[in-house]
Amino acid sequence: MEWSVESVERGPHCTFDWATATVPAAARVLSPRSDLFSHPVEFHMANNNSQKKRNRQNEKRRQNNKSLLSDLKTSIKRVETAVAAGEPTDMLYRDAQKKIDVAAEKGVIHANAAARKKSRLTILTTVE
Repeated sequence: MEWSVESVERGPHCTFDWATATVPAAARVLSPRSDLFSHPVEFHMANNNSQKKRNRQNEKRRQNNKSLLSDLKTSIKRVETAVAAGEPTDMLYRDAQKKIDVAAEKGVIHANAAARKKSRLTILTTVE
């Protein structure tokens, strides 16, 4: 039997053709950012009350971390757009720095990542 990229046998009853292969509709609809991949508490199979409580706490913490990270990214983007527009960035820069420090303190981002973000913001705001 001759193997080629065009035709690969997957068994005695099935032949896969790379040239005519299409992505199934279900795979096109779902993406990693889809709502089906969120982390609702209902999908955790808890056997006892302490695990149920732990699942509730984890979900609450995940939501809080998600909110903090989103707010952090927004404040950084505000500084970047203000710099691009030539507007004053003093207040925006201080606000972004404060949010970066809070996120690092709460463990949402790593301390080194916080230092890197603050350094890049400093360079961005001082170089004009």
